[in-house]
Amino acid sequence: TTNVGPFTNQLIMGVAVSQQPNCFTGDVIIDAYLGSRYRVSGQGGGAFDLVAQVGGDVTAGTGGSLADISRSLPSPTSHTDVLGYTGGVD
Repeated sequence: TTNVGPFTNQLIMGVAVSQQPNCFTGDVIIDAYLGSRYRVSGQGGGAFDLVAQVGGDVTAGTGGSLADISRSLPSPTSHTDVLGYTGGVD
């Protein structure tokens, strides 16, 4: 566990978990019946980060500077696939 801060007279905004884009490699396959298609043969990336913006120390006379903080998170042990969406009625 890594502590960040202290954030004296600062405002932490926009805290979120973000995922970096996945990278993949593949080949174009020619099928006599379906035509050409792309087959993915390798995948990587997709690391997760905890990110936030920190407003500057207004008492120090810095004019309201803004900084970003980011911490790496471990990847989840499982994943979720969305199979469909349903509407709700209030």
